[in-house]
Amino acid sequence: PGRRLPPPMARLGGALAGESGFGAAADPAKTVSGLLGKGQGDVLFLAGDGDQARQLYPAIRAGAPALPVIATSAVYSGSADAARDKALAGLLFVDLPWVLGVGADNDPLARSKLKMDTSAKDASLRLRLYAMGIDAYRLTPRLGALAKTPSATFPGETGTLSIDSFGRVQRQLALGQFTATGPQPVTDLAAIRTAAPAPAAAPAASACFNPRRITYSTGWAICSRTGITHTSAGDLSAAGEATGAATE
Repeated sequence: PGRRLPPPMARLGGALAGESGFGAAADPAKTVSGLLGKGQGDVLFLAGDGDQARQLYPAIRAGAPALPVIATSAVYSGSADAARDKALAGLLFVDLPWVLGVGADNDPLARSKLKMDTSAKDASLRLRLYAMGIDAYRLTPRLGALAKTPSATFPGETGTLSIDSFGRVQRQLALGQFTATGPQPVTDLAAIRTAAPAPAAAPAASACFNPRRITYSTGWAICSRTGITHTSAGDLSAAGEATGAATE
C-alpha cells in the first residue's frame, strides 16, 4: 500500500522520518529499533490495537524515553484493565468524550449510568454506537442553527460537533492518556506541552501541534496545530486550522 505525508502537514514543515510495519510474528524490540534508527522524529504515531500497543509501547519507551507517542482509539476497548494497561502508562490517544467519561455526572445518559456487560466481544463497538445514538438524537434539532454559524459547535458525546460549508458533520475527538490508575481524559493541554519528558510518563505533545519531523508506524491519523484527531470510515473529524492524514 502507498503511504504519504499529508499535504497540510508538509506545508507546516512536516517530514516523515521513518515508518515500520508490525506483524504477528514480528519482534517488538527489532521493529522499534529499526524504526527509531531511520531518523530522529519529534513524535511517533502508533497505529494498532490494544494488544499490539502493549507489545510495542514498552519497547518504544525503552528505546526513546523522551519521544511523545500518540495512538488512536483502537488501543482502548472502553473498559479499563489496570493490570493490562499498566504497560501503556503515558501513551496518548484520542477517543469519544463519552467513552472517556467526559461530561456532566447528572446527565441521565452519562457513561457512568450505563448498565451493560463490558466484557462482551463487541462491547467496544456497542459503547461507541451508544454515544453516536445520543448525538443523533440531540443534534437533529440543532442542525439548522449550527449550519447558519460556521464557528458554532455542539459538545456531543462523540466529540465536539460542527457543520461545515457542505452540510457535513465534523467531529473533534477528546484527548486521553493511559495513567497508572487507568485511562483519563487530558484536561490540561498546556501541561502536556510543557511537561518534562520521562519514561512511561506524560510525554510532551508540542511536536504534534507544530509538526516538523514526524516518525510514524504504519497506519494513519490526523495531526494539526490545534488538536489531535482520529478518523475512520464513516467518521468525519475536524481539528482546527490544518489537518492531514497519513494513509496506509
